[in-house]
Amino acid sequence: MCGDCDICSCLFQLHTTEFNTNCALHELYTYAMKYNEQLTVTLEEDEFSQKQRLAYKLEQVHNIMAAESNP
Repeated sequence: MCGDCDICSCLFQLHTTEFNTNCALHELYTYAMKYNEQLTVTLEEDEFSQKQRLAYKLEQVHNIMAAESNP
């Protein structure tokens, strides 16, 4: 991944006009991990999120990432 990047550096690359997808995904995942409990509660309470099963999908992402980091 991209170690020290933050969302701003992901969105506005100084040396290139190309969007760094891996960096952006890493920052989104870091945010989701940090606020996992709040995100899960919100997704479970929201009607649209319930219909789309987003809390369950977020949990699946966490499980996949955990399995990837512990082969």
